[in-house]
Amino acid sequence: MKKLPVLLCCVLFSVGVSSAVGQTNKNEKDVIAAVRAFYNGFTTGTFKGAEAYTTDDWNHINPNGGRTRGRTAVLEEVRAVHQTFLKGVSDTPEEIDVRFASPTVAVATVTSRLSTFTSPDGVKHNKEQNIRTFVVVKQKGRWLIMQDHNTIVLNSEERETLKQDGATQRLLWAIDQNDPAQHPEREGVIAEMTRLYKLATENYRKRTVAELKIAYDAAKEFVNRFGDDPSVKEQILWMTDTMPVIQKRIAALKVVD
Repeated sequence: MKKLPVLLCCVLFSVGVSSAVGQTNKNEKDVIAAVRAFYNGFTTGTFKGAEAYTTDDWNHINPNGGRTRGRTAVLEEVRAVHQTFLKGVSDTPEEIDVRFASPTVAVATVTSRLSTFTSPDGVKHNKEQNIRTFVVVKQKGRWLIMQDHNTIVLNSEERETLKQDGATQRLLWAIDQNDPAQHPEREGVIAEMTRLYKLATENYRKRTVAELKIAYDAAKEFVNRFGDDPSVKEQILWMTDTMPVIQKRIAALKVVD
């Protein structure tokens, strides 16, 4: 009889673990579903129903480094290129890897293969491999793409062609630095940046001291940890400007209280 409570605890623990694992598996499947919806939209060229798998503030970074902010602007851009040189071009995922930075933030890394196309500069691209990083966040129970960043994976032949065309070692180094396949540690950095940025942007307009403090602390940590990273220069400037405003609002609310 004395063993019954121990046995019961073991059963309850097992059920709890199974439930947590089940929830993680479901979240991963939902993240992958959002990512696959993106690729389906790419292949059709219309990105129909993007509201169901992207956030309002979706950011898109193309292989040339151009960044477009906001779903409306992103859709306008991608639909335009899919009516011209990318019309009829497919992008097929080969491998999808999902990691969770928090219960509501995931980073998905996808290698994919494009069908052949000719870019506006007349260069023929023959079944290139791409690697794309997605930041996917959970909002109101749905996993939505908040940001995607695409990079062309160069093979040894393509690197040699670049060298023959006069590419410097500095240029090749810069290409490598933006290749997540060669620098997987950047995934964790991006996930941390996203977590702090999300906390700051979701709370800086709130009306309670506690919520505003969350925004301020997140912004301060972001600036302290990533202030020297040139890839987030604009975010650093925004946070540096916003932090004093948040402090003033906190002070004003404390006076009212």
